[in-house]
Amino acid sequence: MKKIYIATALVWILFLVGPSYADQVNVNIAYPLNGGSYKISPQYPLLTISFSVTCKDLEDRNVKWGYSNETLGSAKFRGQYSSQFLQKFSEGVWVIWVKSDCGKNEVKIKVSD
Repeated sequence: MKKIYIATALVWILFLVGPSYADQVNVNIAYPLNGGSYKISPQYPLLTISFSVTCKDLEDRNVKWGYSNETLGSAKFRGQYSSQFLQKFSEGVWVIWVKSDCGKNEVKIKVSD
């Protein structure tokens, strides 16, 4: 009976602690959220994009970011880089991506007015 309690406790610990390790990614797109739907107005068709890149070493690194097939920017950095900016979007489904030497990430969003 003791073994069942210990096994159950271990499963709960892994269940609760596991997701915190899953969020430790090298490239994190904080906003917009993956799968999100966003309303924009024709007078102000801008959406905030926010991301960070964290590499485990302090070597020279490169990062590029953009949406769908368009590159919006690039930078060189050491260790950590973060950016937040406004981007004009029209209605549709968009894939926002960030690619660096130590990882990549993307989110898919739907924009409507």
